[in-house]
Amino acid sequence: MKRRKPAGIKKPHGSKFCIERVESGIPGLDKLIEGGFVKNSSNIIAGQTGTGKTIFCCQYILRGLQNGEPGVYLTLEQQEDDIITDMARSCCCRSSPPPSNS
Repeated sequence: MKRRKPAGIKKPHGSKFCIERVESGIPGLDKLIEGGFVKNSSNIIAGQTGTGKTIFCCQYILRGLQNGEPGVYLTLEQQEDDIITDMARSCCCRSSPPPSNS
């Protein structure tokens, strides 16, 4: 039986394996996590209230949508209206820039 390599890992021209990654869409994060999330991986974003989980996920999903990728946002605690309000407030999901203060 032929063994399959795990998702997100590909063999380049040489004999070493590299891990395929996808951009997070979070400024500065990709550099900290070796280039982004492992492709085809599932990631849990957990934390206390007010730590930025919704904004983090909104930015990640938006980056994926811009690249033609699907995304899922799952929460067990927030109501639909609260999620929409949080995402709109984060500015990452606006179709137009916020109004200028000048």
